[in-house]
Amino acid sequence: MVATESRLRRALADRSQEILDTQGAHLRGILADQARLAEELARILHAMETGHPRDGRARTRAGKDRAAPPVPALEPEFNYRGFEDRFRGSEAELKERQRTYVQCFEGRKNILDIGCGRGEFLELLRDSRIEARGVDLNREMVLRSRDKGLDVVMADAFAYLGTLPDDSLGGVFAGQVVEHLHPSRVIELVNLCYQKLAPGAPLILETPNPKCLMVLAENFYKDPSHTQPIHPDTLQFLFEATGFHEVEVRFLAPVDPAARVPLLQAPAVNLEPFNQGIERLNALLFGFQDYAVIGRKGRASACPSEP
Repeated sequence: MVATESRLRRALADRSQEILDTQGAHLRGILADQARLAEELARILHAMETGHPRDGRARTRAGKDRAAPPVPALEPEFNYRGFEDRFRGSEAELKERQRTYVQCFEGRKNILDIGCGRGEFLELLRDSRIEARGVDLNREMVLRSRDKGLDVVMADAFAYLGTLPDDSLGGVFAGQVVEHLHPSRVIELVNLCYQKLAPGAPLILETPNPKCLMVLAENFYKDPSHTQPIHPDTLQFLFEATGFHEVEVRFLAPVDPAARVPLLQAPAVNLEPFNQGIERLNALLFGFQDYAVIGRKGRASACPSEP
């Protein structure tokens, strides 16, 4: 009798666990379906708000003379917002890295942040009471920025710039954008920004530094949307050839000094030539992770240097 009762209890426990597992799987399926529905609803609401159908083709609105910039088709299924959250760093960390650029836009208005992403730099400008707006291709990033009350448009940056009057922008910032473009498009972007900037207005392009080999080994090729790195000498020349003045290359985000190869010390041995080679190796491997090229349309006071 006791053995029979024990078997019944085990069978009941097994059956209960089987039901719980089935119901758990069912619940997870429901939650996944809800997440997909929420994603689809966000797409539909965005299309209704902007007047663009879900395939990305622009529709004309009656009574509107101003043409909206074309919006590309929806992105492939790649969670770029999650990718940035994991690999680029927290929003607080990114804001601290970008804080140095705010002073370049002080006293100006109508600033455009190209590829504004999660909106960190727009928040910094807003905190400094500098009028700015952003443009980004990624719908999730646009919605995230709008949730913060930021003025952000979902559009292709080239098409959006094309809708703006010449000499109208008080400044342009693009952080970690140009490495996503084909080199010919980088040239086009710099020329287009020059055309749209007001005299004296700054252009700042920040990008990974290919002179630091650790950047290529650890960071650059992680991002599947990166096209190719741009050498700082090339970007500086492009600014100068386009007509920007007081062009500055600013290197940022040094690699942790603990990663550097230590110098050798030995009594009565001249290790200076060897250690000089080690220093050159350290600079090549573990230098600065990012750089920015800063220039102004026409002659004006340059940005204050980073303290």
